Amino acid sequence: MRRGTEQGTAMTSVSVRGQTIIPKLLRQACRIHEGDLIRWRRQGTRLFVERVVLRPAQEETLSATEWDALDRLVARQRKHGEVTRYTSLQGAKAHSRALRKHAR
Repeated sequence: MRRGTEQGTAMTSVSVRGQTIIPKLLRQACRIHEGDLIRWRRQGTRLFVERVVLRPAQEETLSATEWDALDRLVARQRKHGEVTRYTSLQGAKAHSRALRKHAR
């Protein structure tokens, strides 16, 4: 990765197989995690990349503050080799609240 990530831009190389790496600071800023879907869009000779969020229309969403808290909790879990799988947003929120209470 080269300079510019702090301003929202970065430069990476493309491998023989057409693969590239999304710089860590940009992944974090866009909340892109392992297994997430990303959409590639071409406009002329330019490429645009965006994270794809799939959720049922009626499902409650997390606020920006809740997402930040959940991201921090997941990062702590990964650091300790722990993995939690959620089957619903409500399950993730309930677990997030329980972890926050436990951390205090």
